[in-house]
Amino acid sequence: MVSLIDAKDLLERVDIIEYISQYAELKEKGREYWCCSPLTSKDHTPSFSVDKEKQMFYCFSTGCGGNIFSFIMEYHHVNFKQAIEILCKYCGVDPNDIQTPMQILQELRKYQPKIRKNMELERKELHYSFLDNYKCDNIKEWQKEGISQEIMTKYNIGYDREKEAITIPIYDNNGKLINIHGRNTSKAYKEMGLPKYFYYFKMGVLDFLWGLNFKRDIIKQKKEVLIFEGEKSVLLSEQYGYPNSIAILTSHLNEYQLKLLIELQVNIVFCMDKDINILKDNNIMCLKRFGNVFHVKDIHNILDEKMSPVDKGKNVFDKLYSERRKV
Repeated sequence: MVSLIDAKDLLERVDIIEYISQYAELKEKGREYWCCSPLTSKDHTPSFSVDKEKQMFYCFSTGCGGNIFSFIMEYHHVNFKQAIEILCKYCGVDPNDIQTPMQILQELRKYQPKIRKNMELERKELHYSFLDNYKCDNIKEWQKEGISQEIMTKYNIGYDREKEAITIPIYDNNGKLINIHGRNTSKAYKEMGLPKYFYYFKMGVLDFLWGLNFKRDIIKQKKEVLIFEGEKSVLLSEQYGYPNSIAILTSHLNEYQLKLLIELQVNIVFCMDKDINILKDNNIMCLKRFGNVFHVKDIHNILDEKMSPVDKGKNVFDKLYSERRKV
């Protein structure tokens, strides 16, 4: 009688590095191995990582990850049961010699990768005439903070009188208008239970970098990009003479934005709000494998808590930027 092979035994027979090396040239970097993704023909820079210790992989180009079963399913375009058969063949195990295939299959399902829900939203492109509803040539709040009307006009910043909110157009990476970001200016918005920031339509995943559609050429020219949390900081930084700035619209970098930054192949400077510790962001730490990553840090305690590095004027930001540190 043939002994029952359980999932753990089957997995332990295979080294994921050796298996994937059949299809890609992996290069060791620390405890991880990297290569151009074997899961897509569009990857021209190493964005496929394999952790030898954990026996797991992650592909930043496609968003796929998991153990060797996950890789076999993605690479060979097979279902889970077929992936088991492929791995058995690779190990020299004949699936027909296994005494209770269904029992083994049930055991192996514990290792089946969970299919990640697709968080991307099928967005409708908005017509540019939509912005005509919010045209405004006198947004005093931002003018007082040092943002010129010229800069606001360039990015079609407007004002919604009904909602008492500054309106900021959201474009995807190709320049299509996909949403409006509102910033509440009412002094009583907290008492009224209103959010400070809101989107006019459902946003879904942030699979873009705000401003990239305007700034791709200048970023390539300067070979550097400055990353802020919000759009206002980008406008201020451009006012200060840093036109190669963009925003991630949140406090952490997601995998979609990570891939976009890898593709830029330029130096990256994170200029996050004072209360954010980028060293705890795994995606930002991952960027170090692809190029130079810096961060603006308030080492002299100039900024107030939760302030953006641009919030105290050009001279302060110039100083903070000049003292940027490599991650």
